[in-house]
Amino acid sequence: MIPKIRFKNFHNPWSSYQVSEFASFRKGKSIQKADVDVNGETECILYGELYTKYEEQINSIVSKTNIPVNKLLFGNKNDVLIPASGESHLEMASASCLLKDNIAIGGDINILHSNNNGTFLSYYFNYIKKTEFASFAQGAGKIHLYAEQIKEIEVNLPCVEEQEKIAEFIAMFSKRVSELDKK
Repeated sequence: MIPKIRFKNFHNPWSSYQVSEFASFRKGKSIQKADVDVNGETECILYGELYTKYEEQINSIVSKTNIPVNKLLFGNKNDVLIPASGESHLEMASASCLLKDNIAIGGDINILHSNNNGTFLSYYFNYIKKTEFASFAQGAGKIHLYAEQIKEIEVNLPCVEEQEKIAEFIAMFSKRVSELDKK
């Protein structure tokens, strides 16, 4: 999908890729709910929080842990976090961009790293590719989505500069809608 309306000064065509062509993947390490400590030293994200606490952008982290850092796996700014398990196919089809460095990532989270704009990718995955992501999820009861499946998804991407412009616009629009909802 290439939009009909574009930002001024962006005219180059969008390019088609499989996710495997521009991204690498890792999987978070197990951090259990019992490992969360309000007085913890290390900020962390558990997979269930991706559904309940976070949206497309993760600006502030709600959980901390005292697990030794050598036993943790860390995500960094611009990484896209995608749940690896959940209770429904559509629930699995969610992505959040990490906007902070050195955050411990819990198990059952796929970590996508690329040179593309992570916020753009999160919005793109959540709104343009949601059904396709859901179609790759497997299982009944407990649903799983593996990096190998995500790597096969075809996407159309503009240049990084246009990705940044689109992500800024959507984030600003989402923030305003959220503020209106609160009123």
